[in-house]
Amino acid sequence: MENRKESERFRSFGIGEIKQRNKMNLDIFWLKDESLEDLENLPSPKELMKEIRAGLNLVLKEMSQLEGELN
Repeated sequence: MENRKESERFRSFGIGEIKQRNKMNLDIFWLKDESLEDLENLPSPKELMKEIRAGLNLVLKEMSQLEGELN
């Protein structure tokens, strides 16, 4: 952030200024994922792992194909 210049849309604040405001709450509740509202019906960790593994395998396959084309 040291390269960033203050502008109309950006102003840096020192930690002292932030502490004086008494508003040091860093909760990011506004980044709520709407798809996770029904916490009772989340996929199991095994299902999540299967989906992640499938995605990674697809990426590795595509990278191998690309590598073959480049050689």
